[in-house]
Order: sequence, then structure tokens, then C-alpha cells
Amino acid sequence: MRATVTLHCKSCDKWPPLPFDPKFEGQICYATMCTYCGVALSGKKSSFDADGRLIACAACGGTDLYRKKSFPKALGIGVVAVAAAATIVLAMLQNVPPWAVYAPLFAAAAIDAVLFFVTPDAIGCYRCPAIHRGYPLGREVPPFDHAKAEQMRHEPPRASATASKT
Repeated sequence: MRATVTLHCKSCDKWPPLPFDPKFEGQICYATMCTYCGVALSGKKSSFDADGRLIACAACGGTDLYRKKSFPKALGIGVVAVAAAATIVLAMLQNVPPWAVYAPLFAAAAIDAVLFFVTPDAIGCYRCPAIHRGYPLGREVPPFDHAKAEQMRHEPPRASATASKT
């Protein structure tokens, strides 16, 4: 998997995934254009340690990071929807044993369990909506905490908490 950061472009209100190299020369680790509207976006080199491991958000420099699964939500919803539809169809049929009616739901649970263990982690930032994928971590990042997210949402934003645009 190539390393990317997905950040919010305020110009077009979209989420372009941007590849960048933490060993880039200079003060920024990427300087690229939004793939949707062409606005220049850049990130902070100070977000990486000397070995190129992520220690802070590359978009805003915030150190309040969380870990989550990098899994497409639409695929998960699709698996559950197909299992629910199959269960409903099997329940309406005559002469279907009761265990067979629930089999699609158990299959969906098994698929979900397998995907949970094979899907890589992504690193999000509480201060800005950036998502980092494919980077080695320079420190332990805790899983998402709803209480901390709510607390951060009510704090006033820092001056450096937005991706710089030129």
C-alpha cells in the first residue's frame, strides 16, 4: 500500500488522497494540487521523525491522533444488506429449516471478522479531518475515543490547525 494522506480541500469540499514522502527536502513533506479543483495543498515535514515514521498529523501538525480501520464503509454496509435481504427471502420461503434462515447473518458476521483482522489501520487526526494511510508509526496511537473527539470539537481551533493553501 502506498502512503497517502486524505485531507479536506476547503475550496471544493472534497477529500483527495495525496501521496507524499516524509523524506522530502524542505519544510513541507508534500506540495500538490487537489485532484478535484486544482488548489495547492501542502503538509508539514515536522510530522515525521528522522526515520520517516508518523508522529503528528501531516496536514495540521496536531499530535492528537487516533487509530481506525481503513475499510470502505460502503462495502461493509453492502455485506450486511445482502445478508439481511437473503435472510428475509429465506424466512418467506416454505420448507426452509430455521438454521438456514439465519445462515446469511452468520456468514456476514464471519466475513466481518475476517475483514477486521486483514484490513490495515489508518491514522486520523482529532483536530482536522485528515486520514493517514500506509505510514509507519513513531509512537503508539490509541483507538478513536468519542469523548476526546467531542472535547476537541468544542476547543477553539489552533492557528496551525488548517492545511495551508496558496
